[in-house]
Amino acid sequence: MRIRNSVLVAVLSLGLPTALTSLPAFAQAAQPTAQELYNAGMELYKAGSLQEAQTTLRQVDPLQLPRDLQPAYFNAMFEIDQKLNAPAPVQPAQPNVTQPEQPAQPEAVKADDAAMLRQADALAVNNP
Repeated sequence: MRIRNSVLVAVLSLGLPTALTSLPAFAQAAQPTAQELYNAGMELYKAGSLQEAQTTLRQVDPLQLPRDLQPAYFNAMFEIDQKLNAPAPVQPAQPNVTQPEQPAQPEAVKADDAAMLRQADALAVNNP
């Protein structure tokens, strides 16, 4: 009897962990491959959705990608990080520009010149 119980316990203990860890095929969620995640992330990146692209690309295991895509993956992650963390551009301050004064009219200039000449002549006459 003890042998039967030992055999029964051994069989159950071997089969129980695999029965608990393996789910039926319909219950398992299909996990996207690294290539599929990479493609989806790159499409989001090209569309300008940087935050979503970064979130998607962070799910990629780069070692699961083909070797020729690994540099592009790391470059895209670097560029996205740079764009998301770039400081906001500083707007230059608008100078306080006033309108320039209008140039003097030619007649006014001539009148001033004539008055100055008269003053100069009057000073010259009184000055030996």
